[in-house]
Amino acid sequence: MSSNRNRVIFSVALTVVGYLVIAGAAGGFAVAGDSLSTRETAAKRALLLNENECTLLTLINRARTRRGLKALVLRASLYRAAKAHSQEMIRLDYFSHLSTAGRSPQSRAKRAGYGASGYSSWSLAEVIAWGSGSAGSPAAVFQSWMCSPGHRAILLGKRWRDIGVGRAKGTFRGLSGVRMYTVDVGRRVR
Repeated sequence: MSSNRNRVIFSVALTVVGYLVIAGAAGGFAVAGDSLSTRETAAKRALLLNENECTLLTLINRARTRRGLKALVLRASLYRAAKAHSQEMIRLDYFSHLSTAGRSPQSRAKRAGYGASGYSSWSLAEVIAWGSGSAGSPAAVFQSWMCSPGHRAILLGKRWRDIGVGRAKGTFRGLSGVRMYTVDVGRRVR
């Protein structure tokens, strides 16, 4: 009930003001509608984070703030890029930072609207994971990233300001109920 109410409030507020801070059962985080136009309807373009995405975003930002780092701001464009990549990996049964069409995380982010145009500096990094059962929970995925020096360095990097978190669920490599995660982090400086 609370999750559905938060999604509705989130959709309406994001369309009306373009920026919203949500405090829900999973914790609080900032959302910026960087490429949402006022002409688009909430139903078409609102960020409807599922519970797993909210939890993972909260875990990442909690780890950052506990270390004196800034919480990352959820960007609509990075969310779309991360969500689409997770969905594609499930649908096409592969696991890679490069899409089957050869698109890099940077290319996918630019196509989703998180581009370098108008900025003096632009950078992006990505982490991906998948799991089934308890190994596919946001907590388990987050813990595995924190135990990996390379993934940990990305998620806790001081340079990052923006984030997109996408999760898809389906059959992967013959296993049903697999959750596939993509997290894109970025920074643009004018």
